[in-house]
Amino acid sequence: MSYGYYTRTVLINWGHDHDLEVEVGAYPYSPAVTSGPPERCCPAEGGMEEIREVRLVKVFIKDGTRKEKGRRLSTDSVIALEENNEFFRSVEEAFEKAEAD
Repeated sequence: MSYGYYTRTVLINWGHDHDLEVEVGAYPYSPAVTSGPPERCCPAEGGMEEIREVRLVKVFIKDGTRKEKGRRLSTDSVIALEENNEFFRSVEEAFEKAEAD
């Protein structure tokens, strides 16, 4: 794997009712090398590695201003989300979009 592990927080809408902040761990992307001597060739590496934390975004109005605050979800809720392939794909898509911006 590439060196330089980092975290990034992405926002996804889940279930059409909830905005979730998802903190993911990642390694910098390095493209594949497919030409040249075999010892120089290597597969593409990097990208999103793991989901580190999931927070429910709570929206509230304070002093007439819209505010948002992340609230941690229960461990059971996070485990259920992490086991959901659609959730994982949504997080990956949001991560890739954030990386491209």
